[in-house]
Amino acid sequence: MLLLLTLTALATPEARAETYFVDGYELEVTLGPTRSSYVFGETVVLNLKFVNRADIDLELFLSGEKLGAGWPDDFEITVTGPDGKVLPRPAPAEREQPHPYTNTFVRAVRPGVGASINMSILLTLEHWAKIERPGVYAVTLRRGLRVGPYGRRYRIFPETTKPAVELRFSTEFKLTEGGAEITGKLIEEQGALLLACNQSTSVGAATRLADLKDERALKYMTEALRTCNNPSIRYTALGAFGRLDTDAAFEGLRAAAADRDEDFRTVAATMIAKSKHREARRLLLSLRKDPYYGVRVVVLSALESWDTAQARRLIQEMTNDEHPQVRDEALRFLQERAGHPPRNK
Repeated sequence: MLLLLTLTALATPEARAETYFVDGYELEVTLGPTRSSYVFGETVVLNLKFVNRADIDLELFLSGEKLGAGWPDDFEITVTGPDGKVLPRPAPAEREQPHPYTNTFVRAVRPGVGASINMSILLTLEHWAKIERPGVYAVTLRRGLRVGPYGRRYRIFPETTKPAVELRFSTEFKLTEGGAEITGKLIEEQGALLLACNQSTSVGAATRLADLKDERALKYMTEALRTCNNPSIRYTALGAFGRLDTDAAFEGLRAAAADRDEDFRTVAATMIAKSKHREARRLLLSLRKDPYYGVRVVVLSALESWDTAQARRLIQEMTNDEHPQVRDEALRFLQERAGHPPRNK
C-alpha cells in the first residue's frame, strides 16, 4: 500500500517533536520511521504525526499543490545512502500508484494535550528513492502546511494566496541484511502473530507481511481471511493479494470476491479490476451478477474503461439493473458514447 492516512495512534520509534504555529494554531509535529530497523526488502515507511495543541478542532491543508499528483509530488523528500550520496528517484513506471484517497485536501485533527487520537500520514519511501542495499539512511523532508478551524462552514480552498508554513524534518532508518532465509524466518514469525487474530499485534503483523511482497506470506494471509473477523486484519490481508500478480495472489482475490461481506467483496472487485493477471478480466465479468450493487458498479466502471464492442453489449444489459445507481450510470455512459465507435481491443 502506497500511502495511508489514519486517525489512530501508531507505534513509532522515538522521534523529536517540533512545535509549529500555523495560521495562529499550535501543532506538535514529529517525523520518524515506523520501526527502528527493517529487513532489506521490506517497505520503509515514515510516520509524519500531528498533535493538535489548540483548543478547537482543526483541518490541515496537505495536498493540491499539483492537482491530481498525489502525495509523492507534494512532498519534497531526499534520501541519502550509507555512502553519503543522494539516492535517485524511481521512474513513474517503477512506483506504486497513489492511494485513491491521498488527494483529499483536508483532514480533521482533534484537540487535547496528550490525546490518544492524532493524525498520522504514512509516507512510503519507495516513491522517492531506489533503496538497493542494507545500511543506515538519512532522510530530509520539506512540506508546506495550511491550517484552519474544522467545521461545515469553513474550508481552506486550494486557490488561497496566503503563504504556507514550511515543515522541515530530518530522520534516519536502518536496513539490516535480508535474503531468502532471513526473510523466510521473518514471515514465519509475523505469520504466527497474524493468525492469533489479536487487534494489538495481528494488524501490525499483517501490515509487515503485506509490505514484504513475498509470495510465501500469502498462505498466512489466506488463513487470516478465513479465521479472523477483525476488519483491519482482513483488509490488510486483502491488500497483500492486490500487490502481487502471481497465481497464488490471484486465488486470494478470487476467494475474497466470494466473501460474505458486501463491502469486502467490493474492495476485492476493485483490486481484480486493476490486476494484471491473465484471468482477471474473466473473473471480474463473472461478478456483474453479484447480489450487491457496489460490486456491480465496480464491474460497470471497468467495462466503461475498456469500451470494447463486447463491453458495450454488457453495459446495455446493465441498463436493466434493479439498482438505480447501476442502471442510471450504464444509461449515461451509452448516451454519451452513442456517437463514438467502441475500441477494437
